Amino acid sequence: MISDNNFVLPTSVTMTSLKKNKREGTNYSLTIIGDNISEENERLMSSMADASFGVQIIRPGRSFETLHKAKEGSFAAATPAALLKFALPELLPHHDRVLYLDGDLIVRDDLSDLFFSDIDGYVAGVISDSGQIYFKHEWVRRVGNYFNSGVMLLDLKEMRRSNVTELLIKAKKENCDGSLLDQNAFNIVFDGRVKYLSIKYNCLCCNLVRAKKKFSIADINNLFGTDYANLDEVLATSCIVHFSSKDKPWRYADVPLAEEWYRYYYESPWAKKNRPDASVAPAVSVIIPVYNIESYLPACLDDVLFQTLEDIEVICINDGSTDRSSAVLEAYSRRDKRLMVLQQENKGQSAARNAGIARARGKYIYFMDGDDLLDRNTLNALYESANSNDLDIIYFNGAAFFDTEELRNTYGHYSTYYPRKAEYPDILEGPSMLVQMVNKGDYKVSPCLQMISTEFLRKKNARFYEGIIHEDNLFSLQVILQARRVGHMNSTFFHRRVRPGSTMTKKKDAHGCLSYLINAVEMMKLADGARSDVLGAINRQISGMFYYAVNIFFTLSEKEVSGLKVPKESMEFHLIQVMKNSARAALDRLTAEQERQINDLVDSAEHHITQREYKRARRKLRDALRIKDDRRIRRRLAATNKFWIVRALSRSSPLNARAPNC
Repeated sequence: MISDNNFVLPTSVTMTSLKKNKREGTNYSLTIIGDNISEENERLMSSMADASFGVQIIRPGRSFETLHKAKEGSFAAATPAALLKFALPELLPHHDRVLYLDGDLIVRDDLSDLFFSDIDGYVAGVISDSGQIYFKHEWVRRVGNYFNSGVMLLDLKEMRRSNVTELLIKAKKENCDGSLLDQNAFNIVFDGRVKYLSIKYNCLCCNLVRAKKKFSIADINNLFGTDYANLDEVLATSCIVHFSSKDKPWRYADVPLAEEWYRYYYESPWAKKNRPDASVAPAVSVIIPVYNIESYLPACLDDVLFQTLEDIEVICINDGSTDRSSAVLEAYSRRDKRLMVLQQENKGQSAARNAGIARARGKYIYFMDGDDLLDRNTLNALYESANSNDLDIIYFNGAAFFDTEELRNTYGHYSTYYPRKAEYPDILEGPSMLVQMVNKGDYKVSPCLQMISTEFLRKKNARFYEGIIHEDNLFSLQVILQARRVGHMNSTFFHRRVRPGSTMTKKKDAHGCLSYLINAVEMMKLADGARSDVLGAINRQISGMFYYAVNIFFTLSEKEVSGLKVPKESMEFHLIQVMKNSARAALDRLTAEQERQINDLVDSAEHHITQREYKRARRKLRDALRIKDDRRIRRRLAATNKFWIVRALSRSSPLNARAPNC
């Protein structure tokens, strides 16, 4: 078997099923190959060994990870460690025959008959890939009978004689095969040199069940030379059940035969490891709101649950997801009792986070978004520093990564947002840290870039403002202003995913405009009694909220503007009226030709040019139209002076607002 830290958990389940179902009196010698296996994981796997079940872990001296060139948008069910199969003849020099098994399967019966199958004259005994019945992709058409490389009885002696390792490497280099790491190369090199064995030794259960409308039982019988009555008989009589697709039972609880996989999981060392003492409060509570992120959630949960700090609880709040996020959460909560799932109707991220705060038992709270990633030592490093220094908040750095190159080209400015440019080695009061970070352009509002004391949050009654987006701005300002001891760790732990459909990339709308206004008004309340330098830092945040609100407002249609419903006596209502009046005045002064040029520029900015090019074009347009003040073209261009709205407010507002101090 081949494994790494990312695959140790399912590998241990496969090992458990092997050991439980081997025939009494038979001896198994199991070799796990992998150089990226921690000492703790090695200890867990080795703990399964006994007199008749040997477990050896060897670390290879070479790696083939650079051989795999994934295509954009492709999904690999296996990890790059799978390419170590190429080197099995040299990694196991004292063996002439081995049975290779993937780590994403369960074994239901003794494998002696399979191991002693007659493969004389062949390089391997393999099992046809049943997927070729209903999907004849390019690689199926290139070989006579395409097989799955997750179960192979290998003649290592013949492989050495034929120099198979180098042939496999050559085939991999010459063929960009997207999602399949090793399988296509094996099919190319082994074509015509393998003996086909029974489907019962490698039943691709998920694939068959999900695609059952695309084939008949006669198709299976024709391919494998069997006489099954139906698909249920195939599944029931299989000796090896292989979860070969992306739908793994430890990630999705609704996959076929998941219940059987969990029976073995509960007997594995991992299940015993992940049963915390409920009477002891954990060090850190990780709060993760979840809404329709089934494709991204498993990677996030893996990063959190495989942290080097094991003394954690993970609170996932399913905010009314309509995709398979619930199945992911169920799978992870079943295999790791540190993970708790809360269900609520769709109320938004703020309400989800607040629900998590209410249930948190950890000394510190970390807010994680379910589509992002986290370095595996993050929580341990942050907790040790925060706890030893009695911090209310500890800040750290992050980085952005992009799902596609198109997103990178369009939203490249996020690359510079998450890293901080300066270091902040001193422990300071929150307001003093705010001033320093704002003055150096390093103040970041994302809760994912800070770990916060649970006692502090509850004592200060700090919560996320519900019903709006961009709530991070208000929350982060609220907590830093009240913190007595804060610190900063100059490490990049957090990795923000820039993806389609997120708040970061979706079109700005009326709800976003109103959310920024609410942020600004609520921030004004935080400024009362602040000393001058802190007030300046707060006012810069308020100005920013007004700036974004105005930018969005002047791109809204009349219908969208009329949909901005707020109480008439509120500050937000008055601000909307100011923006409406200013928009009308600006439009009245524009000629038809100016309006046309503005429309053309906005259209090109939205679809064809970068943000920097857009700003350059805006300046050229302003000069060409001989308009000295950008306020003349706000209505469509969203090129506004960020102090305009507060100056207008100070001139005409009946309310005593503090915003003009910006």
